[in-house]
Amino acid sequence: MTETPLSRAPVTPERVLYDARAVADVCAASVFSSDPAHVRAVLRTSPAAYSGAASVEQGQSIRQFEGSYEVLAVLSGRPDVLSGQYAWTEPLPARSRGITPDEIYHPFARPGVVACRYDPGARGAPFGQLRLLPEDWHVHAVEAGQAPSEPHAATARRWLSGPNDLLYARAARSLARSGQFTPALLATLRGQAEGYRRAVLHFVTLASSMRPAGTDALTADLAPGSDPGHRRAAAAGLLSARLFAPEATAAAISGWPPAMTPGGLLDPALIAGDDYVREAFAVLSPGSTAR
Repeated sequence: MTETPLSRAPVTPERVLYDARAVADVCAASVFSSDPAHVRAVLRTSPAAYSGAASVEQGQSIRQFEGSYEVLAVLSGRPDVLSGQYAWTEPLPARSRGITPDEIYHPFARPGVVACRYDPGARGAPFGQLRLLPEDWHVHAVEAGQAPSEPHAATARRWLSGPNDLLYARAARSLARSGQFTPALLATLRGQAEGYRRAVLHFVTLASSMRPAGTDALTADLAPGSDPGHRRAAAAGLLSARLFAPEATAAAISGWPPAMTPGGLLDPALIAGDDYVREAFAVLSPGSTAR
């Protein structure tokens, strides 16, 4: 069984939002790509307490970002510095349909480990193309940065049985998008995966509207009496899919019994005293600003 547990950090609303974005980000296409024209690196951020706060400056609404960072791994290029301070402001984004990943969890407003383009000499924000990483997954970033962003099916299947978590997520996403993530393959992987890997399985099956196998797997993991770790992974995967692939997920879960809709997910029997599941379902519930 593959052990890639969900975060061991104390359960907070920010923690589950971190996990939701991280699961979606590692399943995004071209998470890592070597580009000799840019420095790409994995950073650990340590934002100031007020980083990300909104204020008004010269009549304009802005957000201020400030803190420090440490380079954990270099994926391409040669950075001049491996640690430092950051500080920039940017206009508050105009409200549009949907929610951006940075509005869910901004790794320069809250602590995080992120793969990104890194340009210390840039005006304004020196970081771009952010991909938030699950806890401890950065150790696989260098190998993942050297691997194809769109693997052949045989390569993807090999990655699914390998030790690299980032390649696992890339493989699952690739096979799901190409329609090769079969119910038999999902059943095999569910017998092996824990934690973030299991959350990835739920995300990719929902984001690709895979039913009934995907929704049956989610229902089984969320059911009262299921393994607590499986329930957490299912909650994280469902939250990630609802936030970052809402249309496909709505199609995937269409027809679920009322108890499995956002309004029913807060049933005490389903939460079973788990603060992590409670926080994830609270975000999914009607009236949440992060849905």
